[in-house]
Amino acid sequence: MKKITYAKFPFLQGQILLAKTEKGLARINFGDKKYIEETEAKLKSTYHAEENPGKLEQEYIKIKQYWDNPAKTPDIQLDIEGTEFQKKVWHEISKIPAGKTATYTDIAKKIGNKRAIRAVANACAANKIPLIIPCHRVIRKDRTLGGYSGGLNIKEELLRKEKAI
Repeated sequence: MKKITYAKFPFLQGQILLAKTEKGLARINFGDKKYIEETEAKLKSTYHAEENPGKLEQEYIKIKQYWDNPAKTPDIQLDIEGTEFQKKVWHEISKIPAGKTATYTDIAKKIGNKRAIRAVANACAANKIPLIIPCHRVIRKDRTLGGYSGGLNIKEELLRKEKAI
């Protein structure tokens, strides 16, 4: 069983849960208390999980600074879990600069599979490290906002802060 350290901090109108392995940050979840408690329960059932806020305080500070000024993605060591396809999508999404957006179709074309639009959307939904892997910068072909793990209101606020919409 993989060891993971997690911590909950205040964030927006709710909480943020950060989880870290020996390799780096593995999860960022934010939302209301109930959602965070459900996420915490899943962590405890999947990993050897222990709460240690002090171990994640630096990551929390960097993420909070990023939220206040999202022009530059914070420099945080990551431990990304996903399929090879998901990692390919996330790598491409990570190239989208602050203040810009790309469509699911754009990402599908860039990874060499222009018909994989739905799979790209599913990879965005599976992103366990939102904000750092900026899936909020991926929008629909008609330029409207699609789903976001933190909620469309957070996606919209991030894009406004980045002056992308």
